[in-house]
Amino acid sequence: MTRDRYMKNLLINRKDALFSTFVILICLTLSYFFPTDGNFQNFSRGAFFFLIIPALYVKVILKKNLRDFGLNFTGWRQGLFWITATLAAALLTGYGLVQFTDFEHDYISLLPVYAMTSFRWFLVYELIFFNILLILLEIFFNGFVLFSFLKDFGYWSILIVTTIFLGFLALTNSLDWRMAPAMILIPFGAWTAIQTRSFVYAYLMGILFIIIFDAYVIYIFK
Repeated sequence: MTRDRYMKNLLINRKDALFSTFVILICLTLSYFFPTDGNFQNFSRGAFFFLIIPALYVKVILKKNLRDFGLNFTGWRQGLFWITATLAAALLTGYGLVQFTDFEHDYISLLPVYAMTSFRWFLVYELIFFNILLILLEIFFNGFVLFSFLKDFGYWSILIVTTIFLGFLALTNSLDWRMAPAMILIPFGAWTAIQTRSFVYAYLMGILFIIIFDAYVIYIFK
């Protein structure tokens, strides 16, 4: 087989992944540069580029089921096992981060004062405000992005997702210690999503991780 024919076959076989890469980059770029004013418009922008556009692309352009991109709740026993396993690994990673770096001094500035002084408001912050952001991130990165590459690249998709996420942080000038928990969540969440074929379990692991981790960081500062 000649080189030209090999490249042609490669493009044909991976045309969905290549076109999905283009859509992913467009969504990430526009989600940053699209102008907004206020928290509601920020949320609307995130929902549009991280949820609506990917869902329409999967259903209308690819003509595939959203289940193929991780939107399913099957296999709850397996899901519970992988939530537990990856949560333990993520927490161990986060604990090491706190113990061997000064990360927490930068990270604590992200947490609002009301969440650090009242357990009730802490839960409101975690389960409402941060939860909205986490849902969008999990749907986009460990749903749409991960399953766009999984068929062609297998477990290498975890590295691809993590690289794209870090690139997005760099684009938005957010690549610093304060985003370390999110950097932990993306690869561990991707592993969970691959094992369960569902980003739902990755999300559940993520929200448990961030609640426990934030509570620990607040505790050590009191």
